[in-house]
Amino acid sequence: MAISYRAMRIPAGQAVQKWGIQFLRIYSRSSRFLFSDGLNDRDLDCSVCQYNKVTGMPDIKTGLNIDITPTLTYINAEERDPVATTDWQETALEFDAGLNLRWAMTENWILNAAFNPDFSQVSADAGQLDINTTFSLSFLNLDLSF
Repeated sequence: MAISYRAMRIPAGQAVQKWGIQFLRIYSRSSRFLFSDGLNDRDLDCSVCQYNKVTGMPDIKTGLNIDITPTLTYINAEERDPVATTDWQETALEFDAGLNLRWAMTENWILNAAFNPDFSQVSADAGQLDINTTFSLSFLNLDLSF
């Protein structure tokens, strides 16, 4: 298993890191089994405090902590006259580019920015099921331009 240091908020300036770590597997079939690498004292309120301790990793360098994610959206729409049963005609062919930026200035201050965001990933529509139906699903198409 490998976890990038850039994905975690590591305090700067500490010579030696001290982390709590626990490996856990829950196996639920006819009975529930919980496999863990350490003991869990249920009389203590803090379960995180009981994790095994790992020390070391001195002077971790995380770099600039900048993540740049480009996006590209391709739209191709076709339509046809259902009565005349004509061939499909292309009505729209569009490309839309965008950029997401994440900069962790410190372990507590993070800047997230989106340039020309792709709103298709921020959907609040209710899910529709297409099971045992004789009609097609209908979708509302909105074009939001900024």
